[in-house]
Amino acid sequence: MSTDIPAVSVIIPTHNRCSSLQRLLQSLEKQTYPLDNLEVIVVADGCHDKTMQMLEIYKAPYRMNFIAQPGLGAATARNKGAEYATGSILIFLDDDTEPSQGLVEAHSQAHDNTQNNVVIGYLPPKLNVKSSFFHNNLRAWWYEKFYLLSLPEHRFTYEDLLSGNFSLPRTLFNEIGGFNAIFPCREDYEL
Repeated sequence: MSTDIPAVSVIIPTHNRCSSLQRLLQSLEKQTYPLDNLEVIVVADGCHDKTMQMLEIYKAPYRMNFIAQPGLGAATARNKGAEYATGSILIFLDDDTEPSQGLVEAHSQAHDNTQNNVVIGYLPPKLNVKSSFFHNNLRAWWYEKFYLLSLPEHRFTYEDLLSGNFSLPRTLFNEIGGFNAIFPCREDYEL
């Protein structure tokens, strides 16, 4: 383990998305960040597909742990992953994220020489190709959201934290008590 580079824990809650999760894990193999400083923790939340079987045979080039829990929700799964994390930086990714090769390195660099930074990573939308009023509005909202986040004059609010791709120091996560597991969704806004 390189001592001048912070150890990073990537926490991935998942629910019955074996194929997406496998693609994400394989993408993490190609990170520019040193893999010996990378830990991945997958929390299988009430999975009834082949997720656990895939995780049991998956050969990761980074340190990987996986935990199965009954379907307790994303907030509980994220908290459980953080509980097992050993890295000084926690990166939370959704199981359908397709990270660029520099994702982990970018999160790590954003935490250099700062305390209590929360870093929100870009998430390009992966929406159904079916065109409908709902999908078109969702796509428009998504692009506008990240455009506004990119403006230098933007002032962040609770509605800007999206748990699908963000990071923070483990000490800060522990200090604030993690995600509120009472929320079945929008636990990221509450955090």
